[in-house]
Amino acid sequence: MRNGWAAGCVVMAVIGILFIAISPFFFRYSITKEAAHTGYVTAVEKNEFLGNNNYLIYFKTDASSSQEDMYCVQERNRNLVDLLKEKQKKKELVTVSYVGVIGIGRDLCERDEIVKVEENKWEKLS
Repeated sequence: MRNGWAAGCVVMAVIGILFIAISPFFFRYSITKEAAHTGYVTAVEKNEFLGNNNYLIYFKTDASSSQEDMYCVQERNRNLVDLLKEKQKKKELVTVSYVGVIGIGRDLCERDEIVKVEENKWEKLS
């Protein structure tokens, strides 16, 4: 009788561990805010973590500022990543529209997610 109880506990523990390990791949997220930020892309970096291969975008409002904000672009949004890399190389002023998200899971951004990039052609970083 004791062996049956112990085996049941082991099975429940294994199921619990599997649920915890697999559940991030199924979590959904919700949008918490929508906003825009105008400034300069200072770096685009691939962020590979537990199967997430999203990109981190480093962004400064002013070229001389020491404060740098970070945003995320999902890997499947390669055209947006390529555009941001181009703007970084040319040191062009851009406005990014982003949404704040709550959630963890495969291919989800862990930071505010850039969804749109607008060019500001009148100014360049010195």
